[in-house]
Amino acid sequence: MDYLQRRIDAETEKLLHACKTKDEFDCLAQAIIEGQAALVESFHKEHLLSLNDFSREQGLRVISDRQNTFLKDNLDKWQEGFDALDIMVNFCVEVGGGTWERLRNEAAESKDLLFNVLARLQAKACLVSQEILCLLKNGFADGAHARWRALHEISITALFLHKREGDIVERYLAHEIVDSYKGAIGLKEYEERLQVSALPDESMRDLKEQYDAVIKRYGSEFSNPYGWAENALGIKRANFSHIEKDVGMDHWRPYYKWASQNVHSGSKTISKSLGNSSPQEFVLVGPSDLGMVDPADLLAISLSQVTAAFLTLAPNIDSAVAIKVIESLRNEIGPIFLKCRKKYEG
Repeated sequence: MDYLQRRIDAETEKLLHACKTKDEFDCLAQAIIEGQAALVESFHKEHLLSLNDFSREQGLRVISDRQNTFLKDNLDKWQEGFDALDIMVNFCVEVGGGTWERLRNEAAESKDLLFNVLARLQAKACLVSQEILCLLKNGFADGAHARWRALHEISITALFLHKREGDIVERYLAHEIVDSYKGAIGLKEYEERLQVSALPDESMRDLKEQYDAVIKRYGSEFSNPYGWAENALGIKRANFSHIEKDVGMDHWRPYYKWASQNVHSGSKTISKSLGNSSPQEFVLVGPSDLGMVDPADLLAISLSQVTAAFLTLAPNIDSAVAIKVIESLRNEIGPIFLKCRKKYEG
């Protein structure tokens, strides 16, 4: 990555050697220093044109061919596992939609907030699951693992709302106002540096009124990140780990922390990777056909949890059978992926 620098150094050396006096040398050296910005601008435009020409002629085709070859090899290796996940995810989409169609009119008449919230959480879980599966198929196990963190949060939130009584669902929904107001305040503070337009003053006043109303109704602690859950938990300054523990899912905390490593920028993320198990020292910069087992298994577990929570709101024979089917599919995922990995490793 020093091609341009070597070009500049070579040309500079020729010019300086051609100088006949010290004054001429000093003037030229100063001119070169002052003209560096112009040189960078000139080389940048030249390099950009060259890059675009090369990419249009052959670079993009080479990249596409390489990607297609990888995708084929990755699918060949993990096909049985990906098929099993596809079956499970699509079945959850189907039974979730069927439950929504069966109960939505009744829920609307009775103003059943819990049904509507769990329906949306289950739908969101299905969407995130398909995103995870897409990442796995394309060779991004660490990205899939990081995305599982969101799926886990959806699942735990659904379980927490499902088991609680009282106004917990109303609090959960009302907390959107807190998040929206805080987001609007942050955008307002940095609108010039971000070069975006914040909410108009009138909209900000309306949002502030809504924010003040929910704080007045639920108390000052409601403004905390998990203020909506604190009353039900009976604690202040609650965090997600408290919710996990409340629903008996705190044993997943190590896996949640593990997945969080791929969300944040701690030093472990640059030395450890699901997609890189090579003993040689190198940095992964693209897709890999390694590390699929854990994200796939975690996807199956979390999606089954949130779907079961939704289906048990108004159980019937169909939902009971569906839960059993999902449980069977879930239990197959890990072993199937392990078999694929073992076959590949020989």
